[in-house]
Amino acid sequence: MVSQYCFATCSYRERKSEPTEMMPLEGYTVDYAEADNGLIMHDGKYFFKAGREGEIVTFATNEENERHSWVQALYRATGQSHKPTPPITLNNKSSQLNQTSGQKDQIDSDRSKKLGFDEYIQSDPCKFDHHDLFKTLQTATLDFRLNDPYCSLGWLSPGQSYVLEEYCSRYGVRGCLRHLYYLNDLLDRAEQGFMIDPQLLHYSYVFCASHVSGNRPDSNISTITMEEKDRFIEIKERLKQFLEHQVTNFSSDHQIKITACELLQSIMLYMIGKSANNRSNAATSYEKFYEHLFPLVQELSFDSDQGIKGILTYSKSTRL
Repeated sequence: MVSQYCFATCSYRERKSEPTEMMPLEGYTVDYAEADNGLIMHDGKYFFKAGREGEIVTFATNEENERHSWVQALYRATGQSHKPTPPITLNNKSSQLNQTSGQKDQIDSDRSKKLGFDEYIQSDPCKFDHHDLFKTLQTATLDFRLNDPYCSLGWLSPGQSYVLEEYCSRYGVRGCLRHLYYLNDLLDRAEQGFMIDPQLLHYSYVFCASHVSGNRPDSNISTITMEEKDRFIEIKERLKQFLEHQVTNFSSDHQIKITACELLQSIMLYMIGKSANNRSNAATSYEKFYEHLFPLVQELSFDSDQGIKGILTYSKSTRL
């Protein structure tokens, strides 16, 4: 269907019914326009233009809504295929950003309600068992980190360590329990076949051993809870069994054996310190232990296999 109407823009003087100027819109294309500093306009702030080959006519309005109405009317009158798109001004951009931010906040709020986060956000932090929550958080963090096992080997990234340390500082999670939880998780993952750096096990164990034995390097007075003591004893036994398994089944890897010996030495030194607190036969027990330990360490420097087997045999037979 072809329209029989001919659209035009006209200019009228006040109280006159006949137009003083008239411009047919046939062949023109209307679109929004940026402000032209070269034009002298007393009231015009918002611009749009109608153009055809070799000719452009610029219009101006006082309000943005008025400009939008004119552009839409002329767009329908010209029948052009190109649909004018209003330019993004500072106000429009700000309103769009606010709208987008509001929608994002609403989506986040709906997700938090769906996942049950509102209950945690509005609750009193003092009523939670933060040690248990931290254990869950640290386990989930380690599992995420081990998605790239060859890169991490159990070591957390600096960002992950910062978040966990911030949680401990804010909610009073004890450092020894943190390392005990971590040792337990590392041993679980190692038994599942993940590659774990033995040096990481060594560092965490030494920290816990110095805390439980009361020989912390900072020389500060600290308390030891029964949970820490019980967990440390459990971890110590698991660690010894894990090391024996590693040495027995991976005897060709000398680096693992050397690191295992370092960790075994830490365990034995802890046992020596524990026996030293027993004043009866303390000196005899101390000398007897090192009388057997030094030859084994010397043998280790020449033959790792025989040295480790000797240390394991002696650690099993010794009850300090």
